[in-house]
This record gives sequence, C-alpha cells and structure tokens, in this order.
Amino acid sequence: MTARRVCVGGKNGLSIERVEKLTTEGKVVSVWFEVLDSDGNLLGTFDTIAEASDFVDNYQQAPRPPSFRM
Repeated sequence: MTARRVCVGGKNGLSIERVEKLTTEGKVVSVWFEVLDSDGNLLGTFDTIAEASDFVDNYQQAPRPPSFRM
C-alpha cells in the first residue's frame, strides 16, 4: 500500500495535508488529515479537516527559552 498527500490548507506557518492510504490498484482505503509545522514536523493527526483546522486556529507555539547570551 502507498499513501498520497495533498496540501489542503494552512495558516501561520502550519499546513494541513490530506493523506489517503491507497491499495496497489490506487483505490482509497482510508483518509486522515495531518498538521505539519514549517519544518515538516508532524504536530497532529485528525479524522476530519474540521478538527485539523480547529487545531491550527488554536495552536500556540511554545515560547523559545532564553539564550542567556549577553
């Protein structure tokens, strides 16, 4: 089996991708949505695009720790 990915939206440096799991004949077996940050790191997996969009809308990046450089 293979997977097909399509970017279906994004906001504030995050992207939402629709992921389709395919049979060897190209038939869709299952679908889910992934939210990725600008570096391509997976932040979450969701059953619906509405859930993924809510996550993106409410996502708050953790503040960077102080560097203590002077």
